[in-house]
Amino acid sequence: MSEAGDLVNIVLTARCEPFEGINETINLQWGNVIAKIDDFRRLDVWRDAELIRRRYWPKDVGHRRAILQPFDEKRRDWQEVVSSSLFMLRIAQMVIDARKTSEFSFAAEQSAVDAMARGQPLKLCGR
Repeated sequence: MSEAGDLVNIVLTARCEPFEGINETINLQWGNVIAKIDDFRRLDVWRDAELIRRRYWPKDVGHRRAILQPFDEKRRDWQEVVSSSLFMLRIAQMVIDARKTSEFSFAAEQSAVDAMARGQPLKLCGR
């Protein structure tokens, strides 16, 4: 559950590396808008009865932009980097601990990092 009360589910499954590579699907819904991103190649957005469809070729998952970012004038917001890193570390810890579910709060995790920056002992949430 996000701070805004949104339910977020992330499901990661794998049995082996598929021949064509991994396929990611992202589904979002906010009010009367539904969006689906399929394998970073197709985007469908529904707003009521209106459908907007976009296709992208070649597949762009952002790896090139991520690698070249330090040399690009247009940089990501540092807070976005911190937040995504905290989230990735939570998922990594879940794998290590063999945990199937976890609650995560960006605000709570950021508070823990801020406390550490002030010299207080580190206490990450959800552990």
